[in-house]
Amino acid sequence: MKYFNTGSQDILSLATSQGLIVGIDTRCSTPVFRFKNDLNHRLITAFEVDELQSWLAVGTGSGFIDIWDMRFQLCIQGMRHPTGIEEKV
Repeated sequence: MKYFNTGSQDILSLATSQGLIVGIDTRCSTPVFRFKNDLNHRLITAFEVDELQSWLAVGTGSGFIDIWDMRFQLCIQGMRHPTGIEEKV
């Protein structure tokens, strides 16, 4: 969970085990954004919102780092960390 203030909204953001990243305005309980992270990247284990609230980055248990543009609500970058866990088939 992350809390941040945009000036006009108090937003509580959270990530679920189903890959959803949701932001809720705590003043009126209204959803502000909703992102669906790729489930092939596995469970979200960490995320961070930049100070200007223009991007959000999530890290997953398999070593992926996905960066979301909060203005356009698009995943702009997805990459695997070089030491990411390789999946066994």
